[in-house]
Amino acid sequence: MKKRLLLGLALSLAFTACNEQKTPTTKVGFTSPDTEKMAYLFGMQLSHHLFAFVPYQVGEGISYDALMQGFEDAYVMNGDSTKKLQLNEVQLQSISRIYSSKAQSRMGSIQPDSAKRASMAPEQLRAYVDSSLKALPRSETPKVTGKAVKIDSTSPSIEHFSYMFGVNFYNQFFNLGLQSEMKLSDAAFREGLADGYKSAQDSSYKGVFPKDSVDAIGKRFTEHMQNIQKKKMEEAKAAEEKLKAEIAPLRGDTLADGMPAKMNFAVKMEGVTVKATDLQAFAGKPLMIFYFSATCGHCQHAAPEVAKLAQAYKEQGLSAIAIASGSNSKKGIRQFMENTKLDIPVLLDEARQFGELYSDGYVPKVYLVSPDASYKIYKSFEKELDSVKADIAALLKK
Repeated sequence: MKKRLLLGLALSLAFTACNEQKTPTTKVGFTSPDTEKMAYLFGMQLSHHLFAFVPYQVGEGISYDALMQGFEDAYVMNGDSTKKLQLNEVQLQSISRIYSSKAQSRMGSIQPDSAKRASMAPEQLRAYVDSSLKALPRSETPKVTGKAVKIDSTSPSIEHFSYMFGVNFYNQFFNLGLQSEMKLSDAAFREGLADGYKSAQDSSYKGVFPKDSVDAIGKRFTEHMQNIQKKKMEEAKAAEEKLKAEIAPLRGDTLADGMPAKMNFAVKMEGVTVKATDLQAFAGKPLMIFYFSATCGHCQHAAPEVAKLAQAYKEQGLSAIAIASGSNSKKGIRQFMENTKLDIPVLLDEARQFGELYSDGYVPKVYLVSPDASYKIYKSFEKELDSVKADIAALLKK
């Protein structure tokens, strides 16, 4: 939630750095709703920075046509899951690494020696690096055609790079809408991208809004984000109090560390691969519980080992289930199961009762539960694998 507030403040500052006077060349204007004004200014700020500064960093002019193609492709894909980007994730990551390396190399070539660095004040050093960077050779900015761009392996690498920024810009625009809980105008954002490009090419071009309007819009946006922050904090506090009230009667006797002494099978659950509203179906028998998150890398490594244990001791009477922490989605859980070949019953701690009672917030964890509901937690499952096996064998002999 702190990130959301910081984003709002950052955008407010970005808005104040933009325009000085009104040049009515777009559809967005003074009478437009804030959802259009904010989208426009955000698009303009992103685009201006890209076209004004990045070419000096990488030594090549950015393709506006390829940028817009990336934005449009990402926009269409978000509304239609059957559509795909022209560059896959691996290709996008590869082109990012290539140009990051180029930028680092260019920056390294203009750094002053230690003697010169020591003799300069910070502002002098920044001015020196900036002027030196701009003095390096770079290719011209490709001409704008306004036509659709076909991106493939034969396309110039700068088109790949520009396309990547278009995809990233759409993702930032989409996430800003989610964070601000506003239906921001994609058409206004596109206009902002176009005007950001124009202002980078011509310093006299200032866009739609004068500075005082930009300041006012940025202030309203910041206040809006602060109100959302306050609302989220109040909702989180209320949810926490409600959860504490729900689990109070489930806790029972506690151990020295405050953990419940017994596993309470009445905790609420949401079935993923089985029908369940709690854990009652697994009570009174030797049970292994794998507590995980679908986004956790360690969980992905641990899951196959858990599945092997479950299979190895199944005939001897060990039941096994997996419980996903409450932050997960069923779609993400099923993808996790497919990736890790996890084939034991899976449930979701949607009510967060299990996590609140039996976890400290870290995953993965393995619990070995006796028929009398006493249990043992393994917080470093992979390191404790031999101990887990020995304890399972001892439990099954009882």
